[in-house]
Amino acid sequence: QACSLPDTIINHASVVMNLYYSANGRQPHTCSFGNSGLITTVDP
Repeated sequence: QACSLPDTIINHASVVMNLYYSANGRQPHTCSFGNSGLITTVDP
């Protein structure tokens, strides 16, 4: 379960946000999360 490591709340939030973004068409408006998310072209 590599996508849940490291076992931190920040990483878990990142995974959930990415899954939601991917499941909803990868559109910029599905990535805002109250300005706590952003789209990157490389893994930060």
